[in-house]
Amino acid sequence: MIPERLEREMGYTPAEFMATLPRALHGYDVALRTDGADIYLDGQLIQIRIGVEQERRIALIRLPYIHVLIDFAELSAPQRTRLLHQFDLYFKKGGG
Repeated sequence: MIPERLEREMGYTPAEFMATLPRALHGYDVALRTDGADIYLDGQLIQIRIGVEQERRIALIRLPYIHVLIDFAELSAPQRTRLLHQFDLYFKKGGG
């Protein structure tokens, strides 16, 4: 079961994340903010907030990341599952 609030570290800069977010949530009413977005689904509010860009270093490699908080407490469990599935399809990187 998906919790009502979800926190993640995501390997994006804030600009990359914000550029991808509207496509990731197509079909939803999205209001972008400087620190994330407010999304409305049938009058219910979903808040996505991002933290400042941070950097992970592995030897000489530097990888940006941000903290992302998704608060979708107003949604039912099936609605949270559907939204998160769509969100994850757009934000997954690489892998097999």
